[in-house]
Amino acid sequence: MKAGIDLKITVTNEAAKWYKEEMALSDGDYLQFVVRLYGQSIHPNYSLGIEKSDQLHISIQTEVEGIIFYFEKEDDWFIKDYHLTVSLDGDEPSFHFEPMA
Repeated sequence: MKAGIDLKITVTNEAAKWYKEEMALSDGDYLQFVVRLYGQSIHPNYSLGIEKSDQLHISIQTEVEGIIFYFEKEDDWFIKDYHLTVSLDGDEPSFHFEPMA
């Protein structure tokens, strides 16, 4: 993790199970949070996606239901000073950003 940057990720068990089933994931698989250059979020014109990937330069990670969710070092600026929670909103996962104190 970069000095001076607070990063935190929480993925609910329900959201992790949803990804595991929908993406046919196995224990030990990696899901990378990916910054996209379109959409709206906590940063204008940027949004957050997720894709199966091999870990390269992990900045922050959390393991839930056997799946490792992570940010690459080049993308961790996206959640600088935020706590990201991934949960189910109805039948789909959603990203919630809460400023860290």
